Amino acid sequence: MPESSSFGSRIVLVVDDEPTITDTIVLVLNHSNQNIFALGSTDLAQALSIVHGIRPDLVLLDVKMPGAVRLEHAVEMRDKCGCRVLLMSGQAATSEDIDGYLESGGQPFEILAKPIHPTDLIKKIQQMLNEPPTASQWKNPLSFHVQ
Repeated sequence: MPESSSFGSRIVLVVDDEPTITDTIVLVLNHSNQNIFALGSTDLAQALSIVHGIRPDLVLLDVKMPGAVRLEHAVEMRDKCGCRVLLMSGQAATSEDIDGYLESGGQPFEILAKPIHPTDLIKKIQQMLNEPPTASQWKNPLSFHVQ
């Protein structure tokens, strides 16, 4: 059975350095009637903090973000935090980064070309949300001690 957050919706973090793209996708997802709660970030460091803090069900991530080194940010979100990651890019040079990553032995990512029709985006997100999580032994980085 797919995971869901405590309030019943699936959490999707949208990360793109273009505020218009981030805001538009968040708006589309939150009004899709698909039981999705979307939030956005235009800053990679902030997005990584969100992923480490709340572990969204899926991260929709622009490949070419300021401060990004190849696909390290995507690998961290997927392999260290256990989030499903769906990459998106509007740049042809992205294929070089992905090819280099795969040639070095990295596991493949799903990727969408921008622009994408909202219906197709929602369909792909729902498909990924219904797949098993990538890290079954994820541990919450927050710890609480009762005194």
